[in-house]
Amino acid sequence: MDVIQKKVVDLTQDKKNARQHDKRNLEAIKNSLEKFGQQKPVVINKDGEIIAGNGTVLAALELGWKKVDVVVSTLTEMKQRAFSIADNRTAELAKWDYIALGDAFEELMGNFDLGDLGWEDFETDPIMNREFKAGEVEDWNVDTENQDHRNLVAIRVPKEQHAVITEAMDSVRYRDKEIELKDGDCLEIICKEWKP
Repeated sequence: MDVIQKKVVDLTQDKKNARQHDKRNLEAIKNSLEKFGQQKPVVINKDGEIIAGNGTVLAALELGWKKVDVVVSTLTEMKQRAFSIADNRTAELAKWDYIALGDAFEELMGNFDLGDLGWEDFETDPIMNREFKAGEVEDWNVDTENQDHRNLVAIRVPKEQHAVITEAMDSVRYRDKEIELKDGDCLEIICKEWKP
């Protein structure tokens, strides 16, 4: 694998990129680039279109970088498309060991602002307080039926909280005997009722 430098302006975003980079994500990438520099190359095709690293190049542009490190893929066009999806998905499927993560946060706190690493206080506090335990956090997804998947979020909670939330949702799900409410509707009703 030969790493070379390319001008950022010579690289083009993947118009078919299925991975979206919102403001928070781009800020996290920019913070990472500023703190650590570019630690892995962007993958491009022979024409300079980005296969993996679209967010990195967007962040580099916003930072005013002139060049980035790249590798030119020799995969076929179809395999490049498949790799782009696999690259994002394999990272997404990884899970955190919250005990190890809490230990790392404590070790880094004196030297780094955890916000610069992409974490908000509401996320780091329960981890550092050991409210999450490795292997005890479940994915809890809103109902995806007939909805635009780009507007959905997944909530990750410990099993004990998952049971409480499910019980609360079930208590409002069948209030109207004519309609069975979806998970998202149940959560919205509960939040509105408890909202000050």
